[in-house]
Amino acid sequence: LGFRFAPRLRDLADSKLFTIQTPNEFPKLENILRGRINTKMIQENFDDVLRVAHSIREGKV
Repeated sequence: LGFRFAPRLRDLADSKLFTIQTPNEFPKLENILRGRINTKMIQENFDDVLRVAHSIREGKV
């Protein structure tokens, strides 16, 4: 879409992150990983994801 999304992670030490793989595949990060990303849900809602991305690009959000 021609833009780079780079969110800032505020209070990273207090945050819980998610991964596409299982958290136990990252033993050094396991204590800050909350769980797995539901890729099936992303696939099912991909049209909405694209609509939001386009709205961001157009400055409508």
